[in-house]
Amino acid sequence: RITGTGLVGIGPSPPGSNLSIVSGLSIGANYGVAAPSNGAIIQGNVGIGTTTPGGIFQVSKDATYAVDTGAALRLSNVTVPSKMLAAGYDNTIDASYIQSLQSGSAYKSLLLNPSGGNVGIGTTTPFGKLSVSVTGANTQALILNNTTADDTVPSLGAYGGKFSMLTNGGYGLIAGT
Repeated sequence: RITGTGLVGIGPSPPGSNLSIVSGLSIGANYGVAAPSNGAIIQGNVGIGTTTPGGIFQVSKDATYAVDTGAALRLSNVTVPSKMLAAGYDNTIDASYIQSLQSGSAYKSLLLNPSGGNVGIGTTTPFGKLSVSVTGANTQALILNNTTADDTVPSLGAYGGKFSMLTNGGYGLIAGT
């Protein structure tokens, strides 16, 4: 059905937008496949913000981590929509980010594997609750930083194959054989 104002409706009466479909929607070469009730089934890649999605689902946006409204992807709470997980790639700092927040008010805690499992950084086989794997000589695996200019904040890692605890002012401890 097409209304006098140009709105198209399949199922609804009257249509509420330019294209309104009630029940289900199938898109793609296998359009004859039944869609889920009140849902959609899409064959092929889907892009938002791009005409050439490189995977099943791609969202493209110039994002900024410092502004919660600048995220490329926002997963929000239904009851309190301002509570969300924001993610994107900030080209200004050349890095991806994930941030848990309540928009406009506060940053929130981010839980990784709260029900169990291990987390790996630089490894595909974490052997503990947090496994950090680094390569190369004199590479620090963990740096604790308090953003002040003093040299009392330690970093932990390996130096010459030995455990080291370092400060910005020099070595504090090197242990090993």
